[in-house]
Amino acid sequence: MLKLQIVRANQKDENGSSMIAVAIRYNAVKSVEFLLKDASVSLTEVDREGFSAVEHAFALGRREIIQMIRELRPEALRSVRRQHLSRYFSSGRFNKIEAGEFDMRDQKGALHHVALTEPFEMMSTLVTQRMWALVMGRNPSIFKDGSVLVTPEGVRIEMRPNHPVESINLSLIQKYIRRLNALSDNRDPLLLQIFPDHREGFHYALPTEAEWEYVLRDRGRKSISEMETAISPEELLTLAWLGPNSGGSTHAVGLKKPTFVDGQPMYDLLGNVAEYTPDVFADLKGGINPKGPRAKGEWDKVVVRGRSWLDISQKPDFNAAVARFRMGPYHGGPYMVSV
Repeated sequence: MLKLQIVRANQKDENGSSMIAVAIRYNAVKSVEFLLKDASVSLTEVDREGFSAVEHAFALGRREIIQMIRELRPEALRSVRRQHLSRYFSSGRFNKIEAGEFDMRDQKGALHHVALTEPFEMMSTLVTQRMWALVMGRNPSIFKDGSVLVTPEGVRIEMRPNHPVESINLSLIQKYIRRLNALSDNRDPLLLQIFPDHREGFHYALPTEAEWEYVLRDRGRKSISEMETAISPEELLTLAWLGPNSGGSTHAVGLKKPTFVDGQPMYDLLGNVAEYTPDVFADLKGGINPKGPRAKGEWDKVVVRGRSWLDISQKPDFNAAVARFRMGPYHGGPYMVSV
């Protein structure tokens, strides 16, 4: 028996996006034109990513669609929050982290003094699917329906552009970083589309485990006990996408409240996707600019920090800065790095 499904104009998909927002993302001009003629279709209601349909049009540069909105629904243009659009792709902004010293605690309770003697910079968000696809020419993520990037070669790459890239492994991340650094060495202007803060000669790397924790703990100013006990389960969900609030999916970067380092915002350190470090899981040693052993073989387990959208625990003690996890570098899961 033939079954027909009726799709209503204001129906939303599983990601909370309206039909017109989906049509705009896919640049389906005829569908957008049809929907614009229905006065009941909202252009200003925001989706789970915090953007309205008309804001998607502006952020994605859909000129033909914007012109149609201007002609058919000009009142919607007044709702566009132009400053808010700067967060659409959350292109890589870097925070300068000053040198300093702090104590790390291992899982046996022992303290290890760490000195980071050189300042470094760390991106304020996770690497997004757009940032990845512009360099790698593909998007390995599971959660990628929603929009399409067309490369200069005409390749169509499906993505949720401002969601973190996931379903990758350390081997792929290392390849991504090598390509970034080659672009830098060749002074390729593409890097400025990915990282507006890029400067000539700038090179990229994974943060070490010590650097990651140093940033999370505001350059060590926050004690380990404070990190373990100061955040309630309710507050944790304002900072992180975890199992109880993720809806079984990643989310756009930068939508949750940030943590801060020297007053500079850092987003999604505590949830959305966890972050790889280049350090093999081993006993903490402390010392000056410590780096764990580097992965050499298929069975090496590298340290990942933070938590992810599929973490079912909402206990604040699970949020401890000392929590360390291990992941095989050639058996990737939904984890990601900040560089």
